[in-house]
Amino acid sequence: MDHIVAGAVQRHDRRTGGSGGEAELIGCWTNAGWSDGLGVDPARGWTDDEPGTGGGMVSVLVARRHGWDKMTVGGFLADVYCLGIKYVAGPDVLSERDLRRFRDYFFSDYKSWQEVPLELAQTLVFGLEKLGWARGVPADAGWVGEHSKQFPGANVTAVICYEEGFSVGYWEGAGDQTIKRVFFLRGLYTPQMYPEHKDALKLADVDPIPLSEVIGDCEFLLAKAK
Repeated sequence: MDHIVAGAVQRHDRRTGGSGGEAELIGCWTNAGWSDGLGVDPARGWTDDEPGTGGGMVSVLVARRHGWDKMTVGGFLADVYCLGIKYVAGPDVLSERDLRRFRDYFFSDYKSWQEVPLELAQTLVFGLEKLGWARGVPADAGWVGEHSKQFPGANVTAVICYEEGFSVGYWEGAGDQTIKRVFFLRGLYTPQMYPEHKDALKLADVDPIPLSEVIGDCEFLLAKAK
């Protein structure tokens, strides 16, 4: 991935007005402590300036050239253990001086920040969504408490519901997440807020391929939470 791609990061590029997302990358930063609880291949050469100071919530800031004296700046708050993007700031057009001020404010809740490769930032921003799960439609106050995943070959949709959920519009307030239930529905559903669905399939009636894939994704989440 050579550009900001996939999901909200890709939308940042499209909204900047650049040509096909090709605007010059000015810089990419994340909070020190970003690596806590993550398995990172040392061969990638990604270093954490303050290991042991994070906790699963990572902020990423990206700036690209906008004209000759401005830049577009977008920020992302991500739950790197599970849920992916929780909050998007911008993109906004800033001067270099304004960027420095905003960057200090953006990372003010952390011990420090560090410049990182764009590929690392892209990797940090996605959780369940990186595994192909779609975020549910926000409920009251923008609160989300489920992800769903379609399996067209088996004509089923899997749903993971969790507590306490998180608000897509706020930086803080979400604590540890607990998987409340996982179930399968016959048919292909777009993301929506599922109740305890009366038509949920018995596990014995679920095709073994989507069943094993969902179990694998849940094991991935549990491993990240340890």
